[in-house]
Amino acid sequence: MEDSSEKRKVKSITSLWSRIGHKASVRLGSGSVPAQYRRMFGRKNNSVNASRCVIVEVLAIAVVLGQIIGVVGGLVDVIEHVRGTALVASYVFVTTLCVLLFLYFLVKRRFIRGSRFTLALNHVSVVVCMAYVVFMSILIYPMTVSVVVYVLGLFSFAMFFYSPIRESIVVFGLSQAVYVTLLAVYRSGQYEISQVIFVTTACAVLAWIGSRILYRVRAGAFMSEVTQAELQHMSLTDPLLGISNRRKFDIAMQFSWNYCRREQKPISLVMIDIDHFKHFNDRYGHSEGDECLRMVTKAIGAMIHRESDELARVGGEELAFMLPLTALEDAVDIMERARTAVLELGIPNPDSPFSVITVSAGVACTMPGIGKRIESPQELYEAADNALYHAKKTGRNRICIA
Repeated sequence: MEDSSEKRKVKSITSLWSRIGHKASVRLGSGSVPAQYRRMFGRKNNSVNASRCVIVEVLAIAVVLGQIIGVVGGLVDVIEHVRGTALVASYVFVTTLCVLLFLYFLVKRRFIRGSRFTLALNHVSVVVCMAYVVFMSILIYPMTVSVVVYVLGLFSFAMFFYSPIRESIVVFGLSQAVYVTLLAVYRSGQYEISQVIFVTTACAVLAWIGSRILYRVRAGAFMSEVTQAELQHMSLTDPLLGISNRRKFDIAMQFSWNYCRREQKPISLVMIDIDHFKHFNDRYGHSEGDECLRMVTKAIGAMIHRESDELARVGGEELAFMLPLTALEDAVDIMERARTAVLELGIPNPDSPFSVITVSAGVACTMPGIGKRIESPQELYEAADNALYHAKKTGRNRICIA
């Protein structure tokens, strides 16, 4: 009995802790993006941070080179026994940043790929920059300037980079811990550091809160973009079949037509109709009819092998299959394989002379800007539609060419 009671207590504490963690995550920004979009948001966030890391590193190299010139030339007043250490740290820092910039260049040119590698580069860049700011602010500058440099580093990180809650806690926590430790080691005999610790800790907390606000703003902007993209996708997609609707097909058709005219390449269009589908729908009902449409669409969609190919629903059971950069004989061959695939589905249809669901198709092809008979996307559509009508009129389950 005691064991079960202890288990219940542990379970309740764990549940309470998870609820607190969830609410804190939502309040502080990590829960602003639903789970299904977090990976996408993370990749975009890493990409933005990588671009900003490059900017920071270029500026940091310029500033540190100026600082090196100042130290070597005596323009920056540095205690003699730390001059060598400061110069060595600066040289190491500049060299490290040059290596990181080269790696970012390789990522940009896609010689190195992977979001994890980019994330690792971002982390290394942040750690190197923050470590240099903390170390040099303690080593070189007087106390007042040291605090200002360190606080500027904290707020620059908070405003410039978008970091999840755990990363931000690690960066701010470690930075403050290292700063206070170095302060106690190098400056404890020179200044009263308790006030400095209080001020820098307060600034670190404020910077962290600011970073959470900015992260939430970025997450909100991302979700707004996702919502708009989803609405646009819904407006261009057939809800039953999950393929393009007539509106998207017309847009894609015009785009492909213009491209093929510019490149002087052929464009083919196939109009497809399911034979005796109305009788099938009346016999089996709309639910079975919808399932039949999905199966036929899937079989034809399996013939798509390029991003430029477009399969769309343009009527009740009528589909349009656009094939840019495809000659007439190739389009006919693709459609013949699609017709055979639908026939092999073996969907029963007693009202068809073939006893199964079949499709008829009409194929039209032209070279935009060169073909004399077909001079516009609308005329190509009409030619393919007329060929489809001829295929239905001459027995169905066949392909006719315009």
